Amino acid sequence: MMNRFQYFLFKNKLPLTAGLLSGVMTGTSYIPFPPWAILFNFVPLWWFWLYRATSRKQILMSGLLAQFVFNLIGFHWVFHTAHEFGRLPLPISLAVLLLFALLAHVYVPLVGLAIFELKKRLKLNDKNLSPLVTYSFLVILCGLWCLAEIYWPYIFQWNMGYTLLWARFPLFHGADIIGFQGLSLILLLFNALVLTFIPSHFSLRHCLRGLSFALLGFLTLNAGSWFYGKAWTENYKPTQTIRFLPVQANIGNTEKIMAERGLGFQDFILDRFISLSEKALSEHPEADVLVWPESAIPDYLDQEYSNRRRPKKIKTFLSQTQKGLITGAYSRESLFSKGFPSSSLEKSYNALFAFDADGTLSSPPYRKHQLLAFGEYTPFAQWFPYLNEISPSGVGFSPGPGPSVIDYSFFKFAPQICYESLYPDLNRHSVLLGAQILINITNDSWFGTGFEPQQHLSMTFARAIENRRPLLRVTNTGITSAIDASGIILTQSPIYQEWSDIITLSYEETPKLTLFTRYGGYLPVFVVLMTLGGLASVLLRRRY
Repeated sequence: MMNRFQYFLFKNKLPLTAGLLSGVMTGTSYIPFPPWAILFNFVPLWWFWLYRATSRKQILMSGLLAQFVFNLIGFHWVFHTAHEFGRLPLPISLAVLLLFALLAHVYVPLVGLAIFELKKRLKLNDKNLSPLVTYSFLVILCGLWCLAEIYWPYIFQWNMGYTLLWARFPLFHGADIIGFQGLSLILLLFNALVLTFIPSHFSLRHCLRGLSFALLGFLTLNAGSWFYGKAWTENYKPTQTIRFLPVQANIGNTEKIMAERGLGFQDFILDRFISLSEKALSEHPEADVLVWPESAIPDYLDQEYSNRRRPKKIKTFLSQTQKGLITGAYSRESLFSKGFPSSSLEKSYNALFAFDADGTLSSPPYRKHQLLAFGEYTPFAQWFPYLNEISPSGVGFSPGPGPSVIDYSFFKFAPQICYESLYPDLNRHSVLLGAQILINITNDSWFGTGFEPQQHLSMTFARAIENRRPLLRVTNTGITSAIDASGIILTQSPIYQEWSDIITLSYEETPKLTLFTRYGGYLPVFVVLMTLGGLASVLLRRRY
């Protein structure tokens, strides 16, 4: 029976089987699936690289197929986004998805090629690959893979570490020490541990033995992390609270596109937010601050525009309710005021504004720094302006200056706009500036009801655990939610429905910095040293 199984899987040493297996296991272990294969999802691919690949072509085929399949499963919503946001015909949207799946994570076959060449140069083969040498060599593979995850130019930055928070494995508490990228490295090392027990003559018995050791180690780490998280929660003594009232208005994409292009609907959208906020305040008059999502108001709200109709309407509403407001809108910077000769030279930004209860701006707006390629700007358009004419984003936005903290009323918060929450260093530096709370405003309406809202939510919550700061996330169409510093999720809104509710966040007035917040930037250094250590071990222990 086992011989037939081996023949089916590995006949003719085809790389396609290994790539397909790893691609399927990775894609079906990522959010929102249960992470059933996170300890061995890369084992088929790596086993093929280590023992069966005989040419660069086979490495490329297996690596490309693996990343193509897990991209197709995990990021199938790119098809919906291309059709909904880009207004592309269905066949072209499908072509965009297939191209994305083929190219998004090409680092997979590139790492495979590096390992293949290194194995040849070190003259490693079945005879001199003892278990210790095998694991040391796989440590090199894990290090290169992790560095690729850190530095690869993603459109959507992700790693398998986020599955731990999604599935509520206690190991996620370790993110305040090594970050979710560090947790991803641990999962890679568990894959390497399983593979160490599987020799070149693949057998189910060896596979189960390796999986048993990995599972035992994984359970041990989770047990330790549970006690660590429990101890941290018991020592966490928040002294301040604030009652947020998020408003999820569920504005349709057609209305937003028309408003953003200046074709009407600006007043309709603003009136919708005001009326929903009035209704929410009648039910929750105890609220301290209203929060509206990203680009909730498709208009400029800078101080110099305060006398225009829509900014004045917001000011009147806030003066009447005596509530503060944090909202997404647009910001504009005129370069003429900085000495440029033409008043037409202006920069526009996707921004967050914080208004006091009397309707005045409490601080300059936060301008989004990490822009979404093809959604908020067009890559290479500075050299090829024609690209702006054919891109869905048009001229798009300019990037803001970077990490920031808004000193608002009686608390300080680090602003995130949409997928800025996917960047650990950006948020880490905001916390280093003194943030007590993280606030994320998002519009996920372009991505449909599939996997993306769940993926984006968990990846946003990850920043709260890494920095041990409560986080509020407010969206246009869902999922609006919040998580406290100990990892407890407070509430979640439905998707594609109007919704509002009081969310009370507790926070420390002078919160401590986590190890990740202080030293998270050194993870690449550690990975490099680990990789060099693996190489040194191979050189010292290999047998000729």
